[in-house]
Amino acid sequence: MVEQVSNAGEKNPENSGRGTWIAKNGEVVVTGGDTEMLFKINPNGTLTAIANITNGKREDVPKELQKLMVLSKPLTVPPRESP
Repeated sequence: MVEQVSNAGEKNPENSGRGTWIAKNGEVVVTGGDTEMLFKINPNGTLTAIANITNGKREDVPKELQKLMVLSKPLTVPPRESP
């Protein structure tokens, strides 16, 4: 499940849904529809959102918002939903 959120923190349910991700070059790239979100892999294992690419146009996440867009591994993993 991929949920699209703008750099201003606004959710976009129309573009949320299924997506894919891949780790490469010290980053995680999450792809959903025509949008890619780039996350930097930090030394402590957390992910920080650094850029959003829509229709081939890259928009960097401002530094002051990056500190608000850090993902960490959950302490417990919820059960998977059936397809």
